[in-house]
Amino acid sequence: MYHSGLLALIHNAALLLAMLFIYDMATSSHRTELTSLKSVPTGLALGVIGIIIMLSPWEYAPGIIIDTRSVLLGISGLFFGTVPTLIAMVMTAILRLFQGGEAAIVGVGVIISSGSIGIAWHYYRQRPLTELSGREIYLFGIVIHLVMLAMIFILPWDRALKVLSSITLPVLFIFPLITVLLGMLFTRRLQRKQTADALKESEFLFRSQFDLGNIGIAITNPEKSWQRVNPQVCEMLGYSQEELLQLTWPDLTHPEDMPASLYQFNRMLAGESDGYSLDKRFIRKDGETVYTHMTVACYRVKGKVQFVIAGILDITDRKLSEESMQLASLVHQNSSEAMIVTDSNGNIITTNPAFTVITGYSLDEVKGKKTKFLLCRHQDESVYQNVLHALHTTGHWQGELKSHHKNGKTYIALLAINSIYNTDGSLHRQVAQFSDITDKKKSEELIWRRANFDSLTGLANRQMFLEKLEQEKKRAQRSDTLMALLFLDLDRFKEVNDTLGHNMGDQLLKDVAERLCDCVRETDTVARLGGDEFTIILGEQENPQGVERVAQEILRKFSVPFTLGAETVNISPSIGISLYPQDGTEAGTLLMNADQAMYTAKAEGRNCYCYFTGLMKQERQ
Repeated sequence: MYHSGLLALIHNAALLLAMLFIYDMATSSHRTELTSLKSVPTGLALGVIGIIIMLSPWEYAPGIIIDTRSVLLGISGLFFGTVPTLIAMVMTAILRLFQGGEAAIVGVGVIISSGSIGIAWHYYRQRPLTELSGREIYLFGIVIHLVMLAMIFILPWDRALKVLSSITLPVLFIFPLITVLLGMLFTRRLQRKQTADALKESEFLFRSQFDLGNIGIAITNPEKSWQRVNPQVCEMLGYSQEELLQLTWPDLTHPEDMPASLYQFNRMLAGESDGYSLDKRFIRKDGETVYTHMTVACYRVKGKVQFVIAGILDITDRKLSEESMQLASLVHQNSSEAMIVTDSNGNIITTNPAFTVITGYSLDEVKGKKTKFLLCRHQDESVYQNVLHALHTTGHWQGELKSHHKNGKTYIALLAINSIYNTDGSLHRQVAQFSDITDKKKSEELIWRRANFDSLTGLANRQMFLEKLEQEKKRAQRSDTLMALLFLDLDRFKEVNDTLGHNMGDQLLKDVAERLCDCVRETDTVARLGGDEFTIILGEQENPQGVERVAQEILRKFSVPFTLGAETVNISPSIGISLYPQDGTEAGTLLMNADQAMYTAKAEGRNCYCYFTGLMKQERQ
């Protein structure tokens, strides 16, 4: 190769650098691909460079010229794409044909093959151009220039061999190197553009998340002062940005969380970690506690932390919900009341320990079963149907049910059932809560009996008697019937009590109560007012004859002597009778009139009955 030829090739290589300027002009700051509007002018510009290169070639011999158009068109096809390369190929091919010479056809063939190989390499490689390596570009250059050398054989054989012997080594040595250098410049440019675009995208995403995201982001220095905070942090902590920048994060950290937070922060400053995550509480400006989950990372220069960035997520609602669920679980496990949770089909899902204590059944024994098996077999079926109806219509029910223990014992359960629904209104779960109130019911019944019944005879006492009297009055008024009140006093009871003793007197009172009950209906009321005084309420009487029959039956029963141990005692009653409504409409009046009629019966010789009359009322006045 002549010295002038080498200079020409160096000049050609320098012109190739103009391609970088064209590439920068043709591609925007956001795109590395040419737009359709820019493809034509870009192709024209490349064609101009090609023409300039071809006008300053190494002329091996008249009509045989060598230049770097193969490098230009190959790189153009690889990096600029089809349209610009085709335009440049057409322009340079026309010039070569115009230049003429014996190697004109060879020159056009080199133009076509170089551009075509570049275009094919661009579209058929599997990876992006930013991943082009020097080795691949060198191989690309070798392929293009091997084809270029092969084109020489279009010339006559002798001529081709002579040309090849002179240019093969320079072409295969210099041209692929120029291709590599130019290709790597383009690759580095693409990589820089890609990196710049990625940085811009990252910056955009960071700014978007920082300003508009739903996660709090704070940047602090190693001295723990806030340097920058986004609106979410301000909203979370209740401070303005200006106020926060005057504080440090320890100022707002919950005292109980400070040790763990400082420990992790100091480890990061010491280089033992590059970041950490933890749940942490802050104190808001209004004094409320904010639960957060923090992810903390640091940026170092030469091993020294420059700043710290933290992502802060408000998990207050979740924490409070977890605490509520934990509390509910503790209540469930430690409640003295039994709890059952069933699915939408009424099958038992879970129970609590109190359930086992009250029923005797473990969870494994009842899981998957219907709750009905817990009910007492003697429970009225209608009660169970009422429960199902209430749950179907209102979603809850509360009341008392008879249930049976695993050992067969019956107990009374105070039960409350509530339904939980899905968002679509369908049944999700039912929760039943109950307690054993058997002892309570017995105690209540005992208290009630003591308050309303005579402890000696078991008859109604004065309080119960007055309640029954009011009820029978109302019933008689509604049914337009009579009601009778009998007032009885035992004749010479004191003598029996004094001679035989109080025990025998008590036994006599019990026997008297039994005989009185035998004389009346189950719906009638027999009461002991105290001492040896008894009352009987006869409700819904059609006429006075029925009352008289009862009075006569009492006298007949009492005509039979009472046996008290070894003693036989004859006791008779004196009976006073008042009728509702003839003899009064008030309970006190009826009782007073019956009492006066009883004293009249005693005055008339005892062991008889006497109705209240108007004359008695006059005598009383």
